[in-house]
Amino acid sequence: MREGALKAWLFRAANGLRLPAIAATWVRGVPILAYHGVTARPSSPFGNMRRLHVPAWRFEEHLRVLSTECRPIALRELVEAVETGKTLPARSVVLTFDDGYRNVLTTALPLLRKYSVPATLFVVTHNGGRMWEDEVEVAVELAAAESVRCNGAVYRLHSLDDKRRALAAILPALQRLGPAREQALGPLVEGLGAPSFPKDDDRDVLDWEELSTLQREGVEIGSHADRHDPLTERPIADVRQALCKSREALLSHFGLDRYALAYPYGASGDAISAAARDAGFSCALIGRPGFNHSSTDLFALKRFLIGADDDELRLRASLSGLRAFGRSGRAWGLA
Repeated sequence: MREGALKAWLFRAANGLRLPAIAATWVRGVPILAYHGVTARPSSPFGNMRRLHVPAWRFEEHLRVLSTECRPIALRELVEAVETGKTLPARSVVLTFDDGYRNVLTTALPLLRKYSVPATLFVVTHNGGRMWEDEVEVAVELAAAESVRCNGAVYRLHSLDDKRRALAAILPALQRLGPAREQALGPLVEGLGAPSFPKDDDRDVLDWEELSTLQREGVEIGSHADRHDPLTERPIADVRQALCKSREALLSHFGLDRYALAYPYGASGDAISAAARDAGFSCALIGRPGFNHSSTDLFALKRFLIGADDDELRLRASLSGLRAFGRSGRAWGLA
């Protein structure tokens, strides 16, 4: 989630030359911004390790730019425009959140209301607890053990720096395990010897009652599948069943008809897109940057990933399209 020093310098130089403003005049299409959470917590050496959660003051900066220089629209407006051929106003932009962290309710919602910016929240419908990534992060942070073994490697946990290095290696190692990850999580967390995890708006996910509150406040609720694993790891028959059940869960709680889907980790493919269509979703969002047009595949809508270190300059670089240059097009490694 961090930009390199060279790229940060290039953003500043581009802004000095007014390149984002110039590029914005010829950009055609609608950017979708992908956030994960908004944190009210002061910066700490360990918290927000994956840089997912944007500080509240920075999120307000973003909303100020979006509300004064752009035209924030709901995701459903973009979908309807693509379906009907309707032309959307210039500088339209869509704001979304993945994962369903509680801080979207406690910290982001008041700011969204203040600036009258619509948003869509994609939730894991059969989660029942924390994301596995957050469970590991907290367990490493609070670890009583002096070392831990994961996937054949041993990591020291003597100091805060040790823990940061261990976490930076353990999370990718678990991701590489694919479906075997679930069997590895229990022994890993147990071996860390962490006490019971405290409540935490930046790591806990919203329950259905809290999601209903957001929905009543105008936040569009969508699916992030049934669990937070890449759909590309799963047999396609399992994917079809999982997506149908995820949509049914939303229907049973909110009683609406059309729901959007965000592929976990932004990972998809032709067969998975077809399964999303067949399950009855209105659209699906991938993990690649870019703009969306009238000819865009509704089941491959592009998004710009926004994280804790994305200041106003980087936001403008995304909105202008400059940030998409040089990207490999690969799906996100952590979203």
